Amino acid sequence: MITINIFKKTIRFDVTTIQEEELI
Repeated sequence: MITINIFKKTIRFDVTTIQEEELI
């Protein structure tokens, strides 16, 4: 369960980073 939680947080972080790069 903890591993899956970390994986979801990593995916969410990647998506946020991509969105910020598109805004620039």
